[in-house]
Amino acid sequence: MILPIQKFSFNRPAYTYQQPQFKGKAKALYAGSFDPITKGHMDIIQSASEMFDKLIVLIAKNPAKKGFLPVEDRAKLIKDAVEEINLNNVTVDIAPNDLLTVDYAKANGASVLVRGLRTVTDFDSEMQLAEINKKLNRDVRTVFLTSNSEYSAISSSAVRGILACHGNITEFVPSSVTKYLYLKDRWDSLKDKFGIQADFNEISKNYNAKERKYHDLNHVYNVIKHIEDFYRNNPNVIEDIDELIVSAFLHDICLGPDDIKMSIEKAKSLFKGKCPEQIIKNIQATDHAKLLPKEASISEKVLADADLAILGTIPENYRKYSEQIREEYSQYSNEEYAKGRTEVLRNFLLRDRIFQTDYFYMKYESNACQNIGSEINQLKLSQL
Repeated sequence: MILPIQKFSFNRPAYTYQQPQFKGKAKALYAGSFDPITKGHMDIIQSASEMFDKLIVLIAKNPAKKGFLPVEDRAKLIKDAVEEINLNNVTVDIAPNDLLTVDYAKANGASVLVRGLRTVTDFDSEMQLAEINKKLNRDVRTVFLTSNSEYSAISSSAVRGILACHGNITEFVPSSVTKYLYLKDRWDSLKDKFGIQADFNEISKNYNAKERKYHDLNHVYNVIKHIEDFYRNNPNVIEDIDELIVSAFLHDICLGPDDIKMSIEKAKSLFKGKCPEQIIKNIQATDHAKLLPKEASISEKVLADADLAILGTIPENYRKYSEQIREEYSQYSNEEYAKGRTEVLRNFLLRDRIFQTDYFYMKYESNACQNIGSEINQLKLSQL
């Protein structure tokens, strides 16, 4: 018996399987491989988040399959996609290898399993799964959500097929996935050229560490895009753009005390041969506690400026950046953080200019000074 849900305000067809007592509000679980997450998945997640008090998105692992993306990366991509549309009642987790989905749901207080329906074929297979889950645990009910027709043809396997043929997947996946796959493709094309023995999984593992709230792959993506933007608008200025892109990938690969020194050592260890000296210099240029030497190359200046471009963004983006930086330094008290952060920011304002290249200077200097000044004032107010 499939019963329509009618006792709450919701404009999407939704059905509960053999549970007429269902009233709408509950903690729900939406499980899948999400390899990768698609806009179709996100449509179901957004709908379910509106229906239920809380929603857990669970990444189910199949030990028999290697998978297209590492499960940890899938989790980060979903978290980024969820954060982008401000779904505050959604959490993401990775399923243990030896636990059934219905048992995970019960152990985590979820009384509803959410399943998405795209086609009649989906309905038949999902009905069978719902019946199995009902026999395994009668306390956990299944709710079917129909997909928006716009996303009914989208699946992870279709996205993987498009990628295999080097097609454009922008219309089918969240921006977090587009960025991730762009970086993966870029790294794969560069590592062989430079004799680097690390695949992208190793790079992403460093940048997807839980303590990274700002200096993650999204930051790397933005830095690379700033570099490419400079390159397009200033042709024949950068001697080796690929070498500079590799430097951008590696400049924050380590995070913490002496992070520049550690990143350089990590970079050296990744090369089969000797790490190019210019890459080391480029990474050193992102030590913003020091002024760049007068003899710094254009590559060093561009990477340093691209790394700081966030300072000159619109106030809303700057506010989010400053909040993420605070989270990365959560081990410090408010007083300690305010003192240290204020000193860093004031040092930028005391310089003749924040950005070394005329291109970045004209584009971001004015906004950067205003944003920094506003943050310093906020830090002062927080101590009153």
